[in-house]
Amino acid sequence: MQNRLIKLFLLFLIVSTITVSCKKEKVKGEVVKIPVKTMLVKKEKYSLKEPVYGIAKGDVFVLRALVNGKVEGVFYKEGDFVKKDSVIMKIGTSIATINLNNAKIKFNETERDFNRNKKMFDKGLISRSVFEKSKLMYDIDKNHLELAKEAYSNTFVKAPFSGYLEEFDHKNGEMLGAGSPLGKIAEAFANKVEGSLPLAFSGKFEGQFIKIKIRDKTYTGKIRYISKDFITGTKFKKIIIDIEKRDKVVPGVDVLLELNIGADKNGILLPLNVVQFTDKGKKVFTVSNGIARSNIVNVGSIVNEKIEILSGLKEGDKVVFTGQQYLSNGSEIVEK
Repeated sequence: MQNRLIKLFLLFLIVSTITVSCKKEKVKGEVVKIPVKTMLVKKEKYSLKEPVYGIAKGDVFVLRALVNGKVEGVFYKEGDFVKKDSVIMKIGTSIATINLNNAKIKFNETERDFNRNKKMFDKGLISRSVFEKSKLMYDIDKNHLELAKEAYSNTFVKAPFSGYLEEFDHKNGEMLGAGSPLGKIAEAFANKVEGSLPLAFSGKFEGQFIKIKIRDKTYTGKIRYISKDFITGTKFKKIIIDIEKRDKVVPGVDVLLELNIGADKNGILLPLNVVQFTDKGKKVFTVSNGIARSNIVNVGSIVNEKIEILSGLKEGDKVVFTGQQYLSNGSEIVEK
């Protein structure tokens, strides 16, 4: 009886061991499927653009005295905002006014004589020589009047555009000579962008319209100038873009330019995180029938935070864009 119980106990131990072993083997043999998210590859239209950085700038004009004379009026001071065509100061206006008035009186007399002589010449009452002399005096005095008007106009220093006065400090009674620098006026709003164009993109872009991003706003600009020579000590060329509708673009702010460097394309663009960069090349995981496959791809430019796929994928492929870091070639997956 005792021997029988021992045999039954040994049989129980053997069966239990086999059962546990089988369960372990079953767990060990189960395939864990990796959860991923996928997207379909589609072609889309896009343009290749090269980011170029620059600075918004406005014109700075050096104000100069156009006549010799005494300062007779200063209407603004350094730092003031001046509207276009506003009179900033007067120089020698009193003498110019006297000369202009005398020129007007003289011309009025000559013009009256000329009109009278013309009528008499038309009626044959005076000779041609008398008439020609009258016409000559008329032309001379008319020219003197125009010169006097110009001289009078030059006594007023006006703003060529709206802006702020810089380095401007003058007082009444100050004597100035023609050509003397009076200060500067800096344009209130930027009218251009100056940047540096990399050597690789120094082709013929003049006249091209581009987007200009300034802080949170986008403007349109036209490339006016690209230098022939490189900026000293660099492999960059100077580029100037005129800003259209430039209201409230403040000079001095940093600017991002989008330079179109190629014709419009119709191709494959994928989010940057889809492509894995490895020692063996760039790869993308595709999915078919629940199996992940590694695909080597050739990439091009980055366009709007996406990367251009030149080869290795086709439209309609299903690619992994979340969870690919856990995959290897042949992994079984489950789509979330």
